[in-house]
Amino acid sequence: MASIRFSLLVLVIAYLLNAVLSFPPIKLQEDPAVTKFRTYLRFETVQPNPQAGYEQAIPWLREYAEELGLDFHYLDIPDPSDFALWMTWNGSDPSLKSVLLNSHMDVVAAEPEKWNHHPFEAFKDENGNIFARGAHDMKSPTIAQLEAIRRLKASGFQPLRNIHLSVMPDEENGGRKGMIPFLETNEFKNLNIGIDIDEGSSVGDETTMNIVYAEKAAWQFNITARGAAAHASTLPEYTAAQRLQVVIDKIFAYRKSELQRLETSNVTFDELTSVNLARLGGGIGDNIIPNEVWAFFDMRIFLTQTWNFTDVENMLLNITEAAQLGSSPNEVTLNFTAKPLYTGKTVVDDSNVWWTAVQETCGELNLTCSPKVMSGVTDARPVRHLNISAFGINPFPNQLSTAHQDNEVMNEANFLKGIGRYAAFIQKFASLPGNLHP
Repeated sequence: MASIRFSLLVLVIAYLLNAVLSFPPIKLQEDPAVTKFRTYLRFETVQPNPQAGYEQAIPWLREYAEELGLDFHYLDIPDPSDFALWMTWNGSDPSLKSVLLNSHMDVVAAEPEKWNHHPFEAFKDENGNIFARGAHDMKSPTIAQLEAIRRLKASGFQPLRNIHLSVMPDEENGGRKGMIPFLETNEFKNLNIGIDIDEGSSVGDETTMNIVYAEKAAWQFNITARGAAAHASTLPEYTAAQRLQVVIDKIFAYRKSELQRLETSNVTFDELTSVNLARLGGGIGDNIIPNEVWAFFDMRIFLTQTWNFTDVENMLLNITEAAQLGSSPNEVTLNFTAKPLYTGKTVVDDSNVWWTAVQETCGELNLTCSPKVMSGVTDARPVRHLNISAFGINPFPNQLSTAHQDNEVMNEANFLKGIGRYAAFIQKFASLPGNLHP
């Protein structure tokens, strides 16, 4: 009898062990902030046609604001037909200059077949890497800022200054339908902004942070060359392609001279002017010499005392003149699609109380923070043009940029650390006494 009972016990234990081992491994619950982040990443707010994604994202952000007790504001901008969106945490002294936390909800296009996971799945692997378009640029700051506000509210913190969190629709197109027209409205002026915390520059370690205080001017232009159309078996004296080759050779020679400055002088990449061929086109057949070919260039200009916008334009005009080849005029033409004549620089010394606050916060976080000029164009550029202090801050450590790349990624541990860093900066700025800055 005892042996039977023992056998039954063995069978029961074996059954229970098999049942336990059959269950999938228990997963730790995902941090709610990460869940919010992944949800936001799934909205397909993709340029050049982001409207369908906006129709999902905007109501979701409205609910998010209500959940956090923030005032939600939406402003139609009829010309040029877009909008501005912002949320507000009211401070105890709204007469003081306020704090703006700015990000954008639009993202660049992605080709799903080139990704390991669909770019709008927000897939997370076993290491906590979240793959999605916008994971880096720039949906992570939006959610991290909102979650930083959640933490501050939970801690009992009450801001002295108003805090506004804007989420713009058109940064990837240069802000022409978003931030730029918004800055001209009375609604923006009434926000009474003292400092803008905007898109920053990533770093690959734990102890440093770049603080963007200026951007290069982004010029984009098309150079078109013309020549006689002919059968491909002939040899015309001057073809459109020959003329365009002169343009490309001279622009690439300038590009090479800028790169050589890194080797021969004490400069960094931030202090170089970059120029790159972005698109090339022309021709209508395989055996026809085209009468027109063109090249599209992107140029990021770093101004110096001896290199200004007039110098840049004169250089380009001289290049097109040299490419004319022969006596026929206007065979090579230069047309700008973007030509902003300002960059704007925020003061980064002790005369700027906001810069002092940045440095104090970096010290409290045990971070080495260095001023940086950004090559990319962000919504902070037109804000700086209004003489408002604007700093690009990327709070996520150990996170080299994958913006605009296939398999764009943000690690959840780095994302969560960024929330704490944002909270420290927000608390510092929102607590700055009125006697230091109105």
